Formats: sequence, C-alpha cells, structure tokens
Amino acid sequence: MIGYIVIIAFLLLGVWYGFRQTLFNTRQFSAAMRLPMSVPYAALPVGFVLMLLVTLEELLTFLAGTGKAEEAEGGTE
Repeated sequence: MIGYIVIIAFLLLGVWYGFRQTLFNTRQFSAAMRLPMSVPYAALPVGFVLMLLVTLEELLTFLAGTGKAEEAEGGTE
C-alpha cells in the first residue's frame, strides 16, 4: 500500500512539472517544421496521466482483494 502511495505521489509530481514544462515551451518553435515545442513536450503530462490511471486501477484491484497474485496461483475449483 505504501508503494502505491509513493508511486502516485511521484506521478502527480510528474504531471504537474510536465504540464509546467509544456506551458513554458509554447513560444518556442522547432527549427525545421516550425512546430510549437509544446506539442512534443505534451508527451510528459499525457504519459504521466496514463501511468497514474494504470496505477490507480492496480490500487483499486489491490484494495478489492482480487489481485493478480490470487489469479496467478492457479488451481481448478
């Protein structure tokens, strides 16, 4: 449980700083395509949000008691 809390805290920090970095680069453009650099930097907060969602799903599965460890035990009932 502590591990999930630490991971969620880290991912929330990643979302926050990734969002700030994306906004910071809105006025910078790439040299060749003149694409705003905020477009590639947006991968940071988007990726952290996706990882946060997966971690929250795993946490809810853990709290519900239907973890993958129980499924991995196998056994035929």
